[in-house]
Amino acid sequence: MTAVSAAELKFLLKLLGCDGYRGAIATLSPSGKTSAAQRDRICRTLREKGLVAYDEQVARFAITPQGRTLLALENKNLLVTPDERRVLITCKGSTTPGKLSKITATARQSILTALAARGLIKISKTTIKDVWLTANGKSFLLYEYSPTGSHPVATATMLGHYAQFFRRELGTSADCTGKTATISHAQPNQSDCAQASHRAIPSTGPTAKPDRRAVVQCIQQLDEALGTGNRLPIFHLREKLKPWLPSDELDGMLRALHRNNRLKLSALPAESQDTLGCTPQQQAAGVLQDDGDRWFFVSIPLVNTEES
Repeated sequence: MTAVSAAELKFLLKLLGCDGYRGAIATLSPSGKTSAAQRDRICRTLREKGLVAYDEQVARFAITPQGRTLLALENKNLLVTPDERRVLITCKGSTTPGKLSKITATARQSILTALAARGLIKISKTTIKDVWLTANGKSFLLYEYSPTGSHPVATATMLGHYAQFFRRELGTSADCTGKTATISHAQPNQSDCAQASHRAIPSTGPTAKPDRRAVVQCIQQLDEALGTGNRLPIFHLREKLKPWLPSDELDGMLRALHRNNRLKLSALPAESQDTLGCTPQQQAAGVLQDDGDRWFFVSIPLVNTEES
């Protein structure tokens, strides 16, 4: 299970206070005593854990031996663009993008990235710009993080960000009288994939808001009822729980269970999209990944240890 330090938690709570959980790195220092270098190290560690992502820019670079060799070639103009050649000529030693005065500011970063990819320059320093919470980060804060200890690590403002985050992401499961909402057992729209179209989704369902264990049990029941061979299309599960469990909350539970090896999420192969007879709406009901693709199937590992 993912763990975060006190400083990393503060960074995440600061991020929750930004619009769309996205903000400039300069606004995300855990405390006033945190140096910029420490702040950036915290951010990079959180990225390694999959909880945040960010944009970064080249801050310092130098020409490589390959770059010098290219400048000495007679046909160098055929191998680099005029702007790329200007960059290489500017590299007397280690330098910064600000020294590239003859190249527009908007073009500098893409040119430097392209030259580095070709091994013509070496990037020695980058700076982080915008940072945002990933889907995994959101799921971690909603379903996995469990604070312990007696030492205070968050300000009232940070706790306010966390509370607002929960309210926005989970909504409320009770009406204005405080009574818990009841689940509807309405049948989902049965425009199923071909392999399950002849089966009916069972009408029974949970009688209380399902936790992770209940979601796993629901997956097992639907898979057995629909005969999907432990590859249940997620739209069946979503439709079954939709009247009661919000879509984002279900996605977070599935991601957390996937990371903890309680279940397996997999994509729909492109070559199978037509043969399975799934509609675009059913495919779009999968769980969104950070790269923009979607997981379509959910499976229970053969050896599965349920959460207590």
